[in-house]
Amino acid sequence: MTFIYRQFYDFNSVERYISMGLAIDGTKGGLLLGHPHSNGGIPVLIKYADGYRLMAEFEGQEYFLNPGASNNFTNKLFEINQSKTDKLLGLKQPTDLSGITVIDCFTDSDVYISKFLLIDARGSQFIVNKYSTWKNLRTLEELNNEVLFNFNGDLHKWEDVGHIDPFRFSRFSEEKTIELPKDNFIKQSMLERFKNVFKKGLKT
Repeated sequence: MTFIYRQFYDFNSVERYISMGLAIDGTKGGLLLGHPHSNGGIPVLIKYADGYRLMAEFEGQEYFLNPGASNNFTNKLFEINQSKTDKLLGLKQPTDLSGITVIDCFTDSDVYISKFLLIDARGSQFIVNKYSTWKNLRTLEELNNEVLFNFNGDLHKWEDVGHIDPFRFSRFSEEKTIELPKDNFIKQSMLERFKNVFKKGLKT
């Protein structure tokens, strides 16, 4: 199957892929299981207001963090991601995945070599190379599971709120707001963009 960069996929097409087991949610983060770049990798579809676009290719054994952890721990994640040279030291892929959140992108399809990984343009997510992941897997899992969001003064983990679509916030009262982690490494313009999106969603 040949993929084209920035190729557009409408919502109905992606829903069909999901129902066929050919697409998987990546917004909650976790260890990617899938092919390496040399064997096709993992195609990434990013969700926009009008549909999805093919914008990237990841590979198996990389750790993909959810938006909250990505924004909260940017500096630490950059430090962790510098372990590429460890591949020269005989670093091996971990075999014990107990307690690790996994995103299984393998598929038995005769047409598609991988499931599509679905993420959302409204939340930037940090991807850690596989060598750094092997070295820091447990640390990355802990960071991914930290308390991330504040709903009207109540703290929630991403696993509790990650399924919520910001464009459907009518399920909450309009007093409910999201306070994004204020980190020196996040540009204020990005914070304002998120706030505007969430405010727009609250009014729908």
